[in-house]
Amino acid sequence: MTPAVSVCIPTYEQPDLAMRAIHSVQRQVGCDFEIVVTDDSRSDAVQAAMMPLLSDERVRYYRNERQMGAVANWNEAIRRGRGQVRKILHHDDWLAGDDALARFAEPILGGRSKLVFGACNARSADGGLRFVHSAGAEQIARLKQDPNEILFANFIGAPSVVAIDASLTSRFDPTYLWLSDLEFYRRAIVELGGDFEYLHEPLINISTDLPSQISRVFEQNHDRAYYEYALAHAAATLSAEHQEKSRAFLRGFAEKIPARDQVAMLLRAIGTGRLKLALAFADVLVANFRKGGEAA
Repeated sequence: MTPAVSVCIPTYEQPDLAMRAIHSVQRQVGCDFEIVVTDDSRSDAVQAAMMPLLSDERVRYYRNERQMGAVANWNEAIRRGRGQVRKILHHDDWLAGDDALARFAEPILGGRSKLVFGACNARSADGGLRFVHSAGAEQIARLKQDPNEILFANFIGAPSVVAIDASLTSRFDPTYLWLSDLEFYRRAIVELGGDFEYLHEPLINISTDLPSQISRVFEQNHDRAYYEYALAHAAATLSAEHQEKSRAFLRGFAEKIPARDQVAMLLRAIGTGRLKLALAFADVLVANFRKGGEAA
C-alpha cells in the first residue's frame, strides 16, 4: 500500500547524523509514512549503517550511481518518494517530538494546503538549544501577498522545515547552492498563488554550527552569495517597490567585492545569455562607481 507521507532524507557521509534523523522518523506516531534515503556519499559509510535498518519495511535506501551534488540529491530524494506528502529532512536534522510528522502532514492530507512551512529549534553540534527560529505573523502575511519578500531575507529557514504535496511541480534548482532554499520557496509560493500554511510551533531540530554545512562554506564567500542573490532577483518579476529595494540590497552587497570580480560576473552573465542578470550587475557597478566618485 502506498504510504501517505514520504520522509525524504538526502545523505552525504556522516552516518551517525543520518541514523539520528532516521530514528527520529521511526518513532513517529499517528502517521502512515515511508523513509526514503538517497546517498550521494563518496564512501560506503552511510550504506553500511543503513543495512540493518532495511529490515524495517518502511525504509528504502538508494545509492546514487554517480554523485549528483547536494541540491540535485535533495530533488532525487523527493522524486523517489511515493506518498502524497513529501517531507524533506536533511540528514543532520531530526524531528522534534513523536507526532511532529503527523502535524506537518495534516494540512496537506486534510486538503487545506499543498505547501507547509514550520518553525524549528536551532541546535548546536552537541544538541543544545541555541534559539527557536520562527517567522513572525507580519512576515508570513507579507510573504503570502508577495512571494518576492523571501528574496531579501530567508525568514522561513532551512529545507527541513518544509513539506510539499506531491503534485507541486516546483523543485530545488541546482543552479543555486547557498540560496537554493529561498529561491525554491519563492517559486513554490508563486505556483500556489500565495497559498501555504505556517506552523509556529517548532517541530524540527536543525543543526546550525556543523563545519561541513553548505552555509559554513558560503558565509565568507561574498562573491558567490552576491552572484546568487543577483541571479534570484533577476529571475523574479519584482514590483516597483521591490525593484528599488533590490537595487539597494545588491549595491550594499557588492561593496564587499572588488570591482574586477564584479566585472567578471558581468561578462559571465553576458556570455551565458543572462541579459537581465547582466543589466543588474551593470547597474550596481555604475551606481557604486558614482557613489565612490561623490565620496572622493
